[in-house]
Amino acid sequence: MSNRFWLSPKLQLWSESQSSSISIIKGNYLSRFTLRDFCVDVVNQLRTSNVPFLLAMRTAIESSTSTNISTVDLLKSLVRQALQVHQGIKTEKGMALSCARFQTAVTEAEWFQLLESVLAEMAYEVYLVIDIEILDQDFDPLDGFSLLSAFTQFFSRLSSRGILARVKVLFVSYGSSLPFYLSEDDFTNFVVSAKTSLTPARHRKRIRQEAYVPQRFKLRRISTQSSSRSERTVSLSRNSVEDEELDEMG
Repeated sequence: MSNRFWLSPKLQLWSESQSSSISIIKGNYLSRFTLRDFCVDVVNQLRTSNVPFLLAMRTAIESSTSTNISTVDLLKSLVRQALQVHQGIKTEKGMALSCARFQTAVTEAEWFQLLESVLAEMAYEVYLVIDIEILDQDFDPLDGFSLLSAFTQFFSRLSSRGILARVKVLFVSYGSSLPFYLSEDDFTNFVVSAKTSLTPARHRKRIRQEAYVPQRFKLRRISTQSSSRSERTVSLSRNSVEDEELDEMG
């Protein structure tokens, strides 16, 4: 039985916010197909509205055959996608700097700095949809790096500097423990519970009627972008989903 997480006020607030924000949908193994359907629907809404997004997710087939990745691998994928989405950093000096940083980046913090530098240049809204289940729980980030802390600190810097970029991050988890520490305030502010329980046979018809279907959750503030900003996803080994595979998920 789903708890109809898509009606959560916290999720609605994340969708409606005019500033950079984070939402963490935390389910369990029984909710994995519902959460995949939800993520596919969010991506399809973004695509239809021509809003750029970065995606770290697998198809259903990949989920059973692929090796999990490290946080560094995840960040590398996001950086490459961000560079493809945003073609504005093309000065000779900027390109030389970017190449040098790519060649020397090793740690999670260094790769996140690269991601931050590209996202900060985007004077429009961009979404990141990240499936936590692609991460290998045996990879321990260096120096206590936390994706959650990195993004919240990044958003604070954007706000304090008056930078126009608006970054919406959606983390989805349906089994593994989260790869970052959550304080009580973090849990209250960011986490949306999406756990599913076993359903007695006599209730299954009603539950099917209440199941998640496309656009039961509607992104409130997505605005049509120029076709030149159309989303681009990167088909990298082990973790990226090609556009044509999205509808096969679940």
